[in-house]
Amino acid sequence: MDKQKIALTIILFCFGIIITTQYHSHVSFSSDLGNLEQEELAVMARELTTQKRLLDSEINDLEKRLNEVADTNASSIVILENLRSDLVSLNKLNGTIEVKGPGVLITIEEEAPIIYTDLVKIVNELWNSGAEAIAVNDNRVTASSYFYQSDLTYQMTIDAVILDPPFVIKALGNPDVLKTGLELPGGIIDEFITYDIKPEITTIPELFIPASDKKIDFSYARAVQ
Repeated sequence: MDKQKIALTIILFCFGIIITTQYHSHVSFSSDLGNLEQEELAVMARELTTQKRLLDSEINDLEKRLNEVADTNASSIVILENLRSDLVSLNKLNGTIEVKGPGVLITIEEEAPIIYTDLVKIVNELWNSGAEAIAVNDNRVTASSYFYQSDLTYQMTIDAVILDPPFVIKALGNPDVLKTGLELPGGIIDEFITYDIKPEITTIPELFIPASDKKIDFSYARAVQ
């Protein structure tokens, strides 16, 4: 029994030494940490603040660049859409694409005593009335188109393509305006009537005008830079 007490006492004594040692170690560590906070915490705080400012600056720069890229992309999209719209408009004017829309259909029967200058007058009147696209017998009229009539056979052509009666002229634009332009008192239709030429003019909700297969080559004209 005494031996057990002695052994227990020794164990408790050793345990007390361990606890005391750990306590002193903890106190020493806490003291070191306190010293570290006092001596270096301010420096660490300044460094972290500086790093934060740098990161904030980088974030602001990136956001600014992102906004610039977004603005640039938006501007590029607008420019691209404008270019596409301009290209479509130019293709319409040049007759290189098929077009459709409301307009008028003018039919001149086979027996009418018509000559090529009469077709030219009708086409010009339609242009003057705001026509956006014109075709004669499904041959697209462009800025470089020309009409011709043989002195021997009286055969009419447009851009060297033979035109056979009946002559059908299609024009896209405001139907009422185009029809009114042709039927003005003293205008082209009144002139035709005196020669017993009676074109039939019909307003159409939707007409199709084919593209021209004529290629325009510029040998002398150059773009001004």
